[in-house]
Amino acid sequence: MKKKRIGLVLASIHSGSASQVCSALIREAQMFDSAFYIFPGGRLNARQDSEFLRNPIYRLANNKNLDGLISWASAIGGEISIAQLNEFHKKFESIPYITLSQRIEGHSCVNFDAYNGMAELVKHFIQVHHVSKFAFLRGPENHNSANDRYRAFCDTLKEF
Repeated sequence: MKKKRIGLVLASIHSGSASQVCSALIREAQMFDSAFYIFPGGRLNARQDSEFLRNPIYRLANNKNLDGLISWASAIGGEISIAQLNEFHKKFESIPYITLSQRIEGHSCVNFDAYNGMAELVKHFIQVHHVSKFAFLRGPENHNSANDRYRAFCDTLKEF
């Protein structure tokens, strides 16, 4: 039987939690004897560090090359509107796919519990390390997990 060919489209493999997520997905692909392809095409239309120059790699994620796809939609779409992100994903409709952290209508989405994770982290800093002054660098406004982290940060500080 031919190996299943699974692809991962994401902004970057060298920043944030991408290296851990990629490593875990590679291990899973190996367990199921699947071929795993990574397409680190940058955030869509991002001018910072000329990321947009990597965007054309996303064209390689298609039904000729893949049997299934995972899209880290929230990372890819950090610079564009949700409507534009939905439009971008239309090119993948011929492949079964799921998204990470940003729902695309008609497809399953794996979400992270960013709210509770941030709330627990802030509580830990306050209760265990007695931190009383914080700075928070917020993520993109149209990024669900970034919004959840910021909301948790504010709610937890109010609680204490």
